[in-house]
Amino acid sequence: RFISFIGPKKDTAELEFGSGLNLIFGPSNTGKSSVLDALDFMLGRERKLKEIPEHEGYDQVVLGIELSNNEQFTFFRNINGGDFECYEGLYKSKPNDLEPIILRAKNSTKKIQTVSEFILEKIDLDGKKLKKNSDNKTVTLTLRNFLPLLMVSETSIQKEASPYIGEQYTEITEHRSRLRFVLTGVDDSSLLPA
Repeated sequence: RFISFIGPKKDTAELEFGSGLNLIFGPSNTGKSSVLDALDFMLGRERKLKEIPEHEGYDQVVLGIELSNNEQFTFFRNINGGDFECYEGLYKSKPNDLEPIILRAKNSTKKIQTVSEFILEKIDLDGKKLKKNSDNKTVTLTLRNFLPLLMVSETSIQKEASPYIGEQYTEITEHRSRLRFVLTGVDDSSLLPA
């Protein structure tokens, strides 16, 4: 529903999203790539945000999402990275009366899920497998390997190849499996390795 940057002495910088397809467009150097960078960061990327002068004075990035079953969640993360604080509902600032769920960007533990596991579990896509190679080895579906279908950059749109299927030989099988899964709803969990 929204992504925003908040800081103790700064006005909130916010972009709201509607249901379905959202297009971010505008002239050069107006922040389109920065929005994609922030969304990528809030969906579990470990590497911190690209440093730009506009981030000066902000200390938190906030992402509000609404799932197809109308569940709403707000994720807070320090602009320099680290774990996430997740609250049920949509909030523009941290609610003082609620205890957050702590989520990690990567490497879950028995007590702490990753943001990817949390979201995929909520939309019944947890544990899905994608075929990785001709030997029928599989990888688990994550937000990280699903993002190219969710966010397409201007550069990806402009190239002559598909924005959904990578050009590297080692990625093609997995990317085709991912696209087939989205189109059919059938994953590769039943594959037996050769």
